Formats: sequence, C-alpha cells, structure tokens
Amino acid sequence: MVKRLFTWMLIIVFMLMVFVFLGINLFIVEEDYRRPGRLGSYPHSGSYTFNPETILESLNRKESNVFTAYSGSADEIELYYDLITWSQSDYLKIAHALIQKIWGESPDLKNWNIESLYFAQDCKDNPKGFNRFDIVYYKELGVTNWERKYVTRFIEIQPWRGLARWGGDAIFSSSLLSRWDNIDLENFVISADDALQIAGENGGNETDKSADVCSTIRVSMYQHDNKIWDVNYFAANFRIRIDPNSGKYELLNK
Repeated sequence: MVKRLFTWMLIIVFMLMVFVFLGINLFIVEEDYRRPGRLGSYPHSGSYTFNPETILESLNRKESNVFTAYSGSADEIELYYDLITWSQSDYLKIAHALIQKIWGESPDLKNWNIESLYFAQDCKDNPKGFNRFDIVYYKELGVTNWERKYVTRFIEIQPWRGLARWGGDAIFSSSLLSRWDNIDLENFVISADDALQIAGENGGNETDKSADVCSTIRVSMYQHDNKIWDVNYFAANFRIRIDPNSGKYELLNK
C-alpha cells in the first residue's frame, strides 16, 4: 500500500514538473534585447540614396532605376533637401519599390505582415506629412523549441537626406500563446496623416513647439500595443492615442 502510494506521488510530481515546463514555454520567451525596429538588430543591411524631389513622379511612371547603392554613413551626406514631407501612402509606395529593389520580389502583404510603423515630423503648427518613416515587415516561420519564430525586414526612409536604409533576415521569437498580430493598414479608416490631424485639433496645436520644449512629433503603431496610433509631441508632455477604425481618442497627458 505504501509502495503504491509512493509510486502515485512520483507520478504526480512528474506531471506537475511537465505542466510547469509547458506553462513556462507557452507564456514566456527568453528576453531578447534586440528590437525589430533597430537597424543594428539585422545581420544583413545596406543603404540607398535617391532624389526626393523626383522619386514619386518617377515611380508613377513605372521607372525602376531610382535608387543608388550607398556605402557611406548618413552623417557623410552633405546634400540636404528642405521642406520635403510625404504622406503615409507616399512612404508605402517607396517602401514597396525598395522591397522590389533589395529582395527582387513583389511586396505582397499576403506573404509579409506589418509588425510596426513609425512616422516623424518637426514640431510646428498644423503639420502636414512626415519627414521620416520606419516600417518593419515580418513573416511567421513556424514553431521551434516551443517558440514561434519570425523573420523580419526593416526599412527606414529619410527624404530630407535622400536616404533609405534597410535590414533583413533577423529572427525573433514569441511564446506559443502570444503570436504576432498583423497591422492591417488597408482596412484602417484612420491613416497616420489623419492621426496627426486629429492630434493637432485636440490639443496638439496648443502645445509649446519651441525647440527647447518639443523636439519632434512622433506617430507610431506596434502590433503588440493593441494596434493604436500613438501620437507623441516628444518632450512637450502631450500625447494622444487614436483608434485607427473609429477615430476615438484618449489623451494620455497634456
């Protein structure tokens, strides 16, 4: 009787250990200090220059020779273009052309999803468009060692420098129960441009935009953050979050 009880206790302890192990691997992934939205996280990367004054017209004419490979650093570029700001759709058009140039494939969002978006603009009243854009695409690779694996691609576009930088082939992980969720831009009612306007109309234009108070206006969205437009007048203590489908907003600070 005692031997049988001891055997059952061993079985129960073993099962508990199995459940604990599975629970840890279902919910927890080892901390990865790299980030998909940082160029330094990518094993393969490069840069291209382009003429921001003509590139959109050239792409509309289906021209493909609009990018020039660049091996220097961003700080070495001496030619700067003033007052060039583009909309969300403009940046996506250029990003798609870059995907074709870099990876030789159509930017088919049925195969590649969007992990995050970042737009930036100088602090000023009634800003229109953006002067910087970052986007991270990802594709799910399946499950390995109880983790979901993803391969990512990063594109950064700076029209005022006529510069585009890219990174590819970075692998990231999530737990089994925390799958990455696509940012489905095509089905959103509110674009990044709309979010910028809503922010301005609901307190942003009243914010002190002097250089020593407000450094930049950032409009971003991340798949892990409920896919909400986050508009931050950085360092000026004004931030607003906007639902991309309803346009409803929440003031976080002012």
